Amino acid sequence: MKMSENNHIHPRSDEAVGTDIPAELLAQLYLQREDLYQQELSRIAGIDTPEAMNAELGRWLEEVRHPDAMTSEDPVCFDYENRFDQRFMGHEIRQFVRTMDNTQLKQLHLKKPKTYGSAIPSCLFDQAKTLHAWDALAIYLKAQIRWYQDNEIEQAFYHDELPYGHYAAGMLAEVHSRYIPLYVEYLKALPLMTEYEGTGEQIDALFQHYWDNQDEIDGGFEAFLPVLKARLTFARGDLWEESFCEWCETGMREWLDDHSAIKQALCEQVQAELTALDVDQDDIESTIDLIAHTD
Repeated sequence: MKMSENNHIHPRSDEAVGTDIPAELLAQLYLQREDLYQQELSRIAGIDTPEAMNAELGRWLEEVRHPDAMTSEDPVCFDYENRFDQRFMGHEIRQFVRTMDNTQLKQLHLKKPKTYGSAIPSCLFDQAKTLHAWDALAIYLKAQIRWYQDNEIEQAFYHDELPYGHYAAGMLAEVHSRYIPLYVEYLKALPLMTEYEGTGEQIDALFQHYWDNQDEIDGGFEAFLPVLKARLTFARGDLWEESFCEWCETGMREWLDDHSAIKQALCEQVQAELTALDVDQDDIESTIDLIAHTD
């Protein structure tokens, strides 16, 4: 009911009532979902020991492999954003939205919940880094690698083109050179090599870290060489040559020239690896020439 200026009561139309009911319910659902989202972020931020983080990372493995995260069975593809959307938006909201056309929704001016799929993994792994939970991260990453190896996964992304395992792998490889072999194992297990804002950019960042801090890093810049070899072979992606040339401009060319035995060994190892990968012979020769700096 509504009152006119003359205080007469006029019944509201069925259409107006029908609009208000789903609008009120939808607004309530939006608030509930945003509250659930904030509670989850607070819960993760409250993890205060490496042991508790180890347990949480085990739960996270199950979360990203939840059936809601699978976007395709053939080929097998996972996308955590899909699971996130199901969990924090839910079927109820979709059912209400489907009963209302776009014009009607815009007229309601509802405030949608501010939820971001990228925030959950970012919060989780940042907290693990804060706790120095390196052992827990290594256990998690090894389990993620086994999952890749034991299943025919076409792709599995947290969001955008960040593959499962991305955060832990990068953090471990940066914090200590002893994790470089595990990082290379991770690269080898990846079903897809992404570049911009993905694995390629992460490798570039790791190169810069090892180059800038080689005097303080255990093993010096040489500790990064397994990643360099991986980038030239099974982790080539689309921009491997661009990355290599940029690294050379930073000073790596001179470093390789000053360490001729290392450069020769790198050429031999890369050639053998590319041959085993059945790479075109012309591509193999051009790669070796690039390393050896042959005009």
